[in-house]
Amino acid sequence: MKHASKTRKQLQQQLEQAHDYEQWCEAATALDDMDGLLAWREQEETGMLHESLMRKHMGLMDHCRQNGDTRRLIRILQESLYRHLGELSNPDLYTVARSGTNRLVGEFLDAVETSMEFICDHPIPEVTTARKLKMFQDAERVYGRPALMLSGGAAFGIYHIGVTRALWRQDLLPDVMAGSSMGAIVAGAICKRDDKELAEFFNHPERIHLNAFHWLGVTEGLRAGHAMDPRQLQEHLQHNLGSVSFKEAYEHSGRTLNISVSPTRTQQKPRPLIEQAYAMTSQQYLGDINIHFPPKASLYRKVLSNPTPEDLEMYINLGEQATWPRLAMIKDQTRISRAFDRCIARLEQELEQETAEQTATPL
Repeated sequence: MKHASKTRKQLQQQLEQAHDYEQWCEAATALDDMDGLLAWREQEETGMLHESLMRKHMGLMDHCRQNGDTRRLIRILQESLYRHLGELSNPDLYTVARSGTNRLVGEFLDAVETSMEFICDHPIPEVTTARKLKMFQDAERVYGRPALMLSGGAAFGIYHIGVTRALWRQDLLPDVMAGSSMGAIVAGAICKRDDKELAEFFNHPERIHLNAFHWLGVTEGLRAGHAMDPRQLQEHLQHNLGSVSFKEAYEHSGRTLNISVSPTRTQQKPRPLIEQAYAMTSQQYLGDINIHFPPKASLYRKVLSNPTPEDLEMYINLGEQATWPRLAMIKDQTRISRAFDRCIARLEQELEQETAEQTATPL
């Protein structure tokens, strides 16, 4: 009993002090094993899924693939996703074990992904490649794409670099991003960089310009009508973002950026600084999966200060550590979308080759 308690404490420390997702996952799996939760992941019944119907649909998909019946496979796939997507999105599936959910979720998603790629790679009677491509594009539009929203929070917003780096290292960073306040700066820094530049950004955060804040004195602030020097913020933005338009950033990186902007009104009632500071630290943004900045009272004195290099490393580590427990759910919840991306890319390439062959001039 004493040995088990010591082992648990060691594993908990490893979990909290992990330097990467692989270390975290190893400790999480060991703790799940101690708690008997790996057995839950292997259970046939969970009470949260319609297991018998899911297995029936998986069997029908396999039967269609074995017989090359792409038309029927499409119908079964549509019916099965319509029936099961809601229960697969249940966050309770990911609160039992630390290291992941019940294996049936992965098996079902395997069947869906395999079926999508089978439809992509095999002929459908009387359906051209162009028509099949449009079918996939229409289906993807209905299904939707993952998007990442980064909230504000002044200096706390640097935490988003850790969140996005954790996603990027697992190839899970969405191509669609939105941001507000400091979240907009981080989102902009990511969406203006291509893959090579993004690797440099995440691997060398020490190159980030950190000095966004320069607070004016009382007299100067009253005369100017604002408390912070906009020239310092502009320098910060210029260094980290450069001067590119939304379109130019998209064409360079392939990522879509959305930034919310509040218009300035001449008759707008000024708000006290304490109210503005509270607003920055209490913003509420909710999505299907939420990653929250860990509340630490000792950090709130830093919220309106330029971070030191040590602060930068600390915020990034906090962001990564908060993301790792959510990665299993994020991987599962984005699998179908990522399968759409692969299928559409293959069909676009196939159509391009067909078009080139048709327009080639014979010698």
